[in-house]
Amino acid sequence: MPVSYRVEGDVLRLVGEGQYELDELFHAVDAGLADPELPERPFMLSDLSASRAGPERSPADVRRAAHFFASRGGRYGGRIAVLAPQDLIYGLIRMTAAMSEVDGLTMEAFRTEAEAMDWLRSEPGEEEE
Repeated sequence: MPVSYRVEGDVLRLVGEGQYELDELFHAVDAGLADPELPERPFMLSDLSASRAGPERSPADVRRAAHFFASRGGRYGGRIAVLAPQDLIYGLIRMTAAMSEVDGLTMEAFRTEAEAMDWLRSEPGEEEE
């Protein structure tokens, strides 16, 4: 399966591998958020380290993804860290993050998992000080 999820303590980790459609990503998010093992307000980490999706994403796809994640933000605190070591995917996530802010979602792209987890576990706004 190109997109899967794992519950890792207080983190819902989404894992995208290879090429996949946005609907596959959305299905994995909804399945993860419905998992009975998930704590009430989990952190969300999207791991795109093995993803090859991106070049085919249109601006409309980026907006659709931003709105989708924002619409579920109340379930996971409205903050999502995205692990995106590849330049193209990193840039696409930064565009998605900018569009997501309009909907009240805070999304940040990171090159390393340690940076992503540090940001997730910080208090909102703390990283800007």
